[in-house]
Amino acid sequence: MTRSVVVPWAALAPGRPPRPQPGDTLLRLAYARPELLRRRGLRWRLDQFPFGPVHPWFLNDVVRYHADRPGHRAAIGSEAGRRWRAALRADAARVAPPPGPASIG
Repeated sequence: MTRSVVVPWAALAPGRPPRPQPGDTLLRLAYARPELLRRRGLRWRLDQFPFGPVHPWFLNDVVRYHADRPGHRAAIGSEAGRRWRAALRADAARVAPPPGPASIG
């Protein structure tokens, strides 16, 4: 059975998620409106998701940025959004190297 969770922007708590600690492997979300979550199949935790091949700080910063700025969500996937993502990626690389063999992007 496929398990999935859809997290609408409106469900996320403002100012979250915080940046993870070194060694963390999960994105930890906090919800202001958990009733907006839609899930399919069984999933034990609806607030923790693996990072995958993305730098943890990058993923957290992008989710927090867009959760706090609804007007900027339209740029996701656009040329302006790609330029912004490249700038974030460069900033994250200056702050801390990615853990292990994972890469950003």
